[in-house]
Amino acid sequence: FLKIDIGYHRAGVDVAQDESRAIHLARRMTESKSIRFLGIYSHSGHGYTASNRDEAIKISDEECDRAAAFAQRLKDRGIQCPAVSVGGTPSCGSSSKFPGVTEIHPGNYVRDPSKIYGLSGFRKSYLSILLSGLL
Repeated sequence: FLKIDIGYHRAGVDVAQDESRAIHLARRMTESKSIRFLGIYSHSGHGYTASNRDEAIKISDEECDRAAAFAQRLKDRGIQCPAVSVGGTPSCGSSSKFPGVTEIHPGNYVRDPSKIYGLSGFRKSYLSILLSGLL
């Protein structure tokens, strides 16, 4: 996977600031005899800055839009991008729609949705919504 940065600014190639580099890396990966390019991967860790569910959904929507758009730009240049993988605990725990994405990685949310309680303004009422969705 090619790790892309679409907002967290901790790891990956920033496709907004240096798209040509990201495309170049993806092309090199597809041409490599040593690896098989499976697609792109992003992590919306900045979702922890959301103060409520609507903000977390907005971050998730932006991540999906940006990742899907970059995957399309790869395809437009003849680079197959089988997987578009996005996620993070707050975004995956808040949203139920992931347009243009083939895979989500929800982090801690799958095992323990209480991990997001207490972070950046998430309240007990939000946690109860999450838990009821699991039951």
